[in-house]
Amino acid sequence: NDAPEITTFTGFAVDEGGETTIDTAMLEATDSDNTPSELTYVLTTDAEYGLIRLDGVDLYENDTFTQDDVDSGLVTYAHQGTEEPTDSFEVTVQDLEPLTDGPVVMNVTINALNDAPVIVTHTGFAVDEGSETTIDTSMLEATDSDNTASELTYVLTSDAMHGSIRLDGADLY
Repeated sequence: NDAPEITTFTGFAVDEGGETTIDTAMLEATDSDNTPSELTYVLTTDAEYGLIRLDGVDLYENDTFTQDDVDSGLVTYAHQGTEEPTDSFEVTVQDLEPLTDGPVVMNVTINALNDAPVIVTHTGFAVDEGSETTIDTSMLEATDSDNTASELTYVLTSDAMHGSIRLDGADLY
């Protein structure tokens, strides 16, 4: 009886927050005396920023799937939407003996997407009649994981009802 051999483990790319099918161009094992359904992968290390799924069911360390599952397009990686640029997980493969090969590291490249900014503070404020106040981050603040604060632009969607909003002394409309 020959041991199985992981012949392909190229890794792959996925969009931030996306899911991709792990196919034979990414992961494949062969064994001259076992069929694909008799070659069982064991997830030896979980992905940190995504989930390995078998037919939509989340897999965790020591869970298994077969080469036949990979061949049938049932194994996927689902990224959890974090901002990290890479992820990885490890697998071994075994046949019916069980003779094994691995572990091998499956590297995942995360294609970053431009996320929308989020308003994190919007407290409002009171101004005495005839006076001014400076709007600071304790009153209004937005963050964006893909941009710095200086790269964010606020847009006035309506005029102030009983006053004006100024930027560097100039009224904004």
